[in-house]
Amino acid sequence: MGSNVAPPYAVAYMASFEEDFVYNHPLFMQHSRLWRRFIDDIFCIWNGPIETLLLFDSHISSIWPELKFTLQYSTEMISFLDTMLQKNAEGTLSIDLFTKTTDRNSLLEYTSFHPPAIKKSIPISQFQRVKRIVTQEDTKTLRLDEMEEKFSTRGYPSQLLTSARHATPRNRVSTSRIPFVNTFHPYSKRVQASLHKHWNILSKSYPNIPEFQQPFLPCYRRPTNIRDKLLNTRKFWPHLQRDSLSVSARHQRSRQQNVHSVGTSYAQAALSAQSRSPLVIMRCWHGTPEHDYGIVLLGTSLVRITIPQLIYVTHLDP
Repeated sequence: MGSNVAPPYAVAYMASFEEDFVYNHPLFMQHSRLWRRFIDDIFCIWNGPIETLLLFDSHISSIWPELKFTLQYSTEMISFLDTMLQKNAEGTLSIDLFTKTTDRNSLLEYTSFHPPAIKKSIPISQFQRVKRIVTQEDTKTLRLDEMEEKFSTRGYPSQLLTSARHATPRNRVSTSRIPFVNTFHPYSKRVQASLHKHWNILSKSYPNIPEFQQPFLPCYRRPTNIRDKLLNTRKFWPHLQRDSLSVSARHQRSRQQNVHSVGTSYAQAALSAQSRSPLVIMRCWHGTPEHDYGIVLLGTSLVRITIPQLIYVTHLDP
């Protein structure tokens, strides 16, 4: 939804809207048997003619012009969030996973620079998600096989997947362990091992403090990645419009022929700026201006230029 405050705002708004216009409506009170909402997605069981459902939808959609409800209904099968619900002949509901036809495998790559515990826990949580949602046993086995194949495609070892598939869920319990928060690094395990080795100094020195009698709880914050170093081009080229960023393929090829080396000349950087081609800039800091440099993305080529050249490029007149 964009801003971090958007979901809470939507939840608060929809709760107020339901109190004022939904729960006290005669059609809702007469025919609705279940009403569950997640932010702005609603699942409802309607016990009545379809005409009354359409009339109720028309009513709530006409209250505010800015708020429109998209109605999808079925007497046999319907999707809600990541689930597919189907009514059986016995009158019960069976639940399956639902994925859009446009969905792609966006699971975290196993080679990604993430803490090992994260890459170990993701398959466990996804397998538990399948077991929790899918109700039919034969369908559940099929979905577990599909999930395992997705992880295998992303490079996860088969031994890890087998262990995660048969892992049992753990009950969450509150703890008074002291969290040790640090930025993740390949040497983080060594830091933990050193702290564990000498933790008994605290436990023996302060026996009356219960928190010191338990091992600390290791926690990680995300390290700086390349996204944090990327700068918005509008900050450096405010005169560039969105349409001016699109360049013909012929001009792209001609620029790429002129920009191949890592050390770009001053004239090439100026030419690139005059042709309005820079799309992304990353500034790399080394503590002193003479050692700092910038990276400009020109089409598919990454060009390295020094900070004085970068300042010149970003201040060229359109």
